[in-house]
Amino acid sequence: MDAVFTNRFRHTKNNYTEAYKGGYPLMKSTPYIILSVLYFALSFFIYFYFYDIIPAVIIAVMGLFFAVYPIIRLRIITNKQQKQFLSLYNKIPESITHFYDDRIISTSLTNKSEITVEYDKIIKLKQTKNLYLLTLKEKIILMVDKNEFEKGTCEDFEKFIVSKCINVKNKL
Repeated sequence: MDAVFTNRFRHTKNNYTEAYKGGYPLMKSTPYIILSVLYFALSFFIYFYFYDIIPAVIIAVMGLFFAVYPIIRLRIITNKQQKQFLSLYNKIPESITHFYDDRIISTSLTNKSEITVEYDKIIKLKQTKNLYLLTLKEKIILMVDKNEFEKGTCEDFEKFIVSKCINVKNKL
């Protein structure tokens, strides 16, 4: 059987940053934003009501930390992932994914491991600027690079994957 689509994916820091941004919804950042706003409001209250600058500055710094924490966390995760790949493989790993009519087979070109996924295991489809994120029931994300189709086109792939993933409520 011949693959309908073939995609090459490079596990670069930029791809992982984009994938984490796409897979990390704003709702997960919302508590940090709320805490940040509360700390800033408390800081202003302490400064203008009690005229006490030192506690106000300390609380404002805490508010600033909560404001930038999601960005810092994202950079830490992607840097750690990149270092792990480079220490394991001494190069940036690549995988090639073949989309057949009944299944997906993704093969790591770095260590020759293979993963087979059936379309009914995919529960969420999401797209970012350069990636398609296919989330499986086990919270595993299969990443597809929009610019690296070796067989097929990006537009045809969208139609194909939406028609195959019957368990997905939110379509691309």
